[in-house]
Amino acid sequence: MEEIHDPYRRNAERTVQERANSYLPYSNHPPDLTHARTELYLNEEQDASSSSRHPHFSNRLDLHDGPSRSMLSSNTMSLLFKAAPLRKEQTALSLQIVRKKPQRWHILFSIITLLLLTAGLVTFFCWPRTPGLSMDDNAQTVYEPADWGPDSQPFLKATWLVNVTFDNTRNWIPTHINRMELYLVDVLHEDQQFGMATMESVFLSPRTTTLMRILFHINYDAPSVNDPTFRNLYNACGPKKVGTPPDLAVKIQGALHVRGVAWTQHVSATPSTGKFLCPTI
Repeated sequence: MEEIHDPYRRNAERTVQERANSYLPYSNHPPDLTHARTELYLNEEQDASSSSRHPHFSNRLDLHDGPSRSMLSSNTMSLLFKAAPLRKEQTALSLQIVRKKPQRWHILFSIITLLLLTAGLVTFFCWPRTPGLSMDDNAQTVYEPADWGPDSQPFLKATWLVNVTFDNTRNWIPTHINRMELYLVDVLHEDQQFGMATMESVFLSPRTTTLMRILFHINYDAPSVNDPTFRNLYNACGPKKVGTPPDLAVKIQGALHVRGVAWTQHVSATPSTGKFLCPTI
């Protein structure tokens, strides 16, 4: 049979063959992956609405070709599509790190606060506070009677026993005094020293008061009988005279060398009644 030349039939067959490899949703034929397109085209025209919807892409993707479109390979497009999930993971990781930082600072702040509180408590309970000092209002002569010397060169040599109380109630730990120097001074005449007592290895219990009987060695050389301190001592503590002798204006000044403390602690005390009655023998 002679073949009939029909131009419309050729166009129909070519259309059916093209639709066999088409990816359009209305195609009734499965796609042929061996003849699939390996290029995609990116529209270079700016689309404001699509740019605002996706922050990572500012251009619109199109699946059909045209003269104003630039071609990208399938590998490049796969990298572009894989970039978005990575950015989301990185964003989630960075947000997680930002949330953890306040917790770490909170832990560090708690540790520093705890250390400061511990140091404050240790300092409060272990800091060596200077013990308080008080003295009785009288003294006793021991060993030998007082020696006043000749009138041409007067002096006073004697040994007095004085009760001294140490108040260590402010300390929470024991106080160890390596060495202690106490001085009897004349209050009326520029704190002139006339007696001295030294003690070593003194132990004071915490939160208590301790009474000690301390021997003061009196050794005062006066330039003359008119010396103010000598006259004060002689009038209050000299040989017995008719009438009541006057009180002696005296106080104790001391220096304490406490174990573990680099500086010297200074103390002072006055008679408990404000008056001091010295021995007259």
